[in-house]
Amino acid sequence: MQGKILFIGTKGDWSVDAMKKGYEAAPGGKRLTLLDGKAHAQHIFKTPQGPELLRHIIEWLTKERTSEQ
Repeated sequence: MQGKILFIGTKGDWSVDAMKKGYEAAPGGKRLTLLDGKAHAQHIFKTPQGPELLRHIIEWLTKERTSEQ
């Protein structure tokens, strides 16, 4: 993996262990965020954590864009 990577999911997701391993293996410039719940991938948007997920994504993208200017 190259570049800056945002790992984001839910604590109860069936793939959370694999996500943590991917995070640990990735080089610097990364962030791991685990939200409450058990939804997977885009299905998080359908849960009460949807707004929080969107906030984290926007914050990550805004930070990255600002730091490159």
